[in-house]
Amino acid sequence: MEKDKQKLKKLRRGQLDQLYKTLGTLSRADLPSGAWIRDVRGALGMSATQMARILEIAPPTLKKLEMSEFKHTIEIKTLERLATAMNCRLVYAIVPEPGFGSLEAILKKRARDAAVKIVGRVSHTMALEAQSLSVDERNQQIEETAEELIRTLDKRLWDQA
Repeated sequence: MEKDKQKLKKLRRGQLDQLYKTLGTLSRADLPSGAWIRDVRGALGMSATQMARILEIAPPTLKKLEMSEFKHTIEIKTLERLATAMNCRLVYAIVPEPGFGSLEAILKKRARDAAVKIVGRVSHTMALEAQSLSVDERNQQIEETAEELIRTLDKRLWDQA
C-alpha cells in the first residue's frame, strides 16, 4: 500500500516536470510586475471605464482591484473574474525556481543535503569509536542515503528545512 503511494507520487512528479518543460524558461523578468489586469486591458485597447462597465462595477473599484493585484493581495477568484471580462483565462502555476527546473531536481538536492547531515552524524559517532569512513566510503554512503530518502520520501527530507 505504501509502495503504491510512493509510486503515484513519483508518477505525479514526472507529470508535473513534463508540464514545466512546456512552460519553457518563463521567469519573473518576463512577466508584468503584478500588473496583468492593467497590461492586458491596455493591450486590448480597453479603458478602465469600459472594463468596469463589463464587470458592472465602478471604475474606482476596478482601480482598487488593479492595485490589489500589484500588491499581490488579490484573490484568485477575483483575478479569474477579471480575466474572463477580457475574454482571457487565468493560468495559475507553482513552478520550480530556475536553478532547479524540475521537482525531481529539487528532491535530489534536498535528499543530498539531508543525507550529508545524516551521514555526518553517523560518521562522527563512528570516528569517536575509531571506525571512521574513508572519503570514498562516506561519499558512497551519502549517495545511498539520498537515494533511499527519495525512494521512500522520508520525512527527514523536509525536517531540516
